[in-house]
Amino acid sequence: MKFTQIRRLSLILLILLLLVPSIVACSNNKTDGVDNDTVSDVEESRTEPEDTFAYDEEGYVMDRLPEGLDFKRQNLNMLHWQTANEYVTENNSKDSISSALYHRVLGVQDRLNCFISIQYAPGGWSSRTDFITKVYNDVMSGQPTIDVVSHYSFAAPIGTMYGLYRNLYNVEHIDLDMPWWIDDISESVEIDGKIYFATGDIAPNTIRTTYCMFFNADLLDQYNMDVNALYDEAIDGKWTIEKLTTIVKNTYSDDGDKEVDADDTFGLAIADTPTYDGLFYGAGMRIIDKNADGSYSLSRDWAGVKTDNLVETYKALIYSNDCAPVEYSLKSFLSGKAIFLIGNFNVAINELNEAPFKYGVLPIPKYDEMQTEYGTCIAPTHSLYSVTYNTSKREMAGAVLEALASDGYRNITPAIFEEGLKHRYSQDVKDAVIYDIIRDSVMYDIGRVWGDQLNVEWRNAFGTFRNALEFRNNWMTLVAATQAPFIEGLNTVIATVTALKH
Repeated sequence: MKFTQIRRLSLILLILLLLVPSIVACSNNKTDGVDNDTVSDVEESRTEPEDTFAYDEEGYVMDRLPEGLDFKRQNLNMLHWQTANEYVTENNSKDSISSALYHRVLGVQDRLNCFISIQYAPGGWSSRTDFITKVYNDVMSGQPTIDVVSHYSFAAPIGTMYGLYRNLYNVEHIDLDMPWWIDDISESVEIDGKIYFATGDIAPNTIRTTYCMFFNADLLDQYNMDVNALYDEAIDGKWTIEKLTTIVKNTYSDDGDKEVDADDTFGLAIADTPTYDGLFYGAGMRIIDKNADGSYSLSRDWAGVKTDNLVETYKALIYSNDCAPVEYSLKSFLSGKAIFLIGNFNVAINELNEAPFKYGVLPIPKYDEMQTEYGTCIAPTHSLYSVTYNTSKREMAGAVLEALASDGYRNITPAIFEEGLKHRYSQDVKDAVIYDIIRDSVMYDIGRVWGDQLNVEWRNAFGTFRNALEFRNNWMTLVAATQAPFIEGLNTVIATVTALKH
């Protein structure tokens, strides 16, 4: 991601203060073992040098929307899936995040002289088909009313397969090189020079639902473990699964009733089974690799020994007494009964501000020290934005999305990420550095984003790793059963997108 490259002056000073300047290398976000020449020439040409950006007086990159852009008080219609904390209609001056969200829409409307009308519809996992049907019916009506769609991450590819959206590279004013767009989407999910959805600072839940680790510093002290050494190890890029396993081993303590329950003490807790996705990407893995010519193929790691070893290592850890059963993992950690919790930033935002113990944050552990960078992913409950292909307000749609994202980058992300996660909720100055490492390590993967289309019975691509851990399946057996259908599904996706003309 580009977040590290546009670091604010205050954070640069913090890094210098902590004497850890080497962490800025974490912004490259390439998968371990993939050489630079595996990135296509098209992608390289879209990666803009940082020194071409213009900065404002506070050190933020300025957007390139033309001054005086005026849409004559026209109305832009957005269909937004019903999820929390994306748009706020009432100002709450006591909450900086809500206030920033409220003023964002007002500011964009004033800047572009337009109105933004937001319609909400159910659109999560269970209602994603109904949501896309609503978009489809509108787009195909001959008199479309929806200009922009914000949808649940697994819904966007469905709409793309139906040809409902426009290639964002061909939408005026959207500049995916800018730091408010997650660049790994373009680098990893682009097909045939086309990308039909994007996200980043425009969607606050991309921050809230990023997978990470928390630790109970008080419990670490009880087990005679050095918290500062743990931080330094993580900042130095040496936080691995092996080291996590070593710390967690033999930490289980029964409360006296000789039964494993929520009152026992554990070394590790994992918030829920979708969080298993974070373990996979934390190890620097992808389901689908992009080749030097821009084509895609099933990752060699996915079908090889590395993922098999990863599955077996985590199964051994998860199903030992040292790991809390998933049904009460979160409760165990919040009550001070687990040393580590693997969850997402929402845990800090919603729960840990009232924690009865001192806590800290870490990246998801690497596969081993040979892995050059940390990795993580975002929970599926985040928003991807698209522009409908036949909107008569394409230019305004592009300008509004760019302005919303730019404002999110300079106002909402600081409120959530810097004021909230770094300062209000965390309890150690080094957490600020760790949060940035995690934020910069977010990975996208065509095999996960389009995983609903790469489906074998109940085993969609993004769920296969989860199922291997949850049901203790043999990984190589799963691969043997799913490899050919996954490749067939991938070929169908690529052929469908390649055939799109808009």
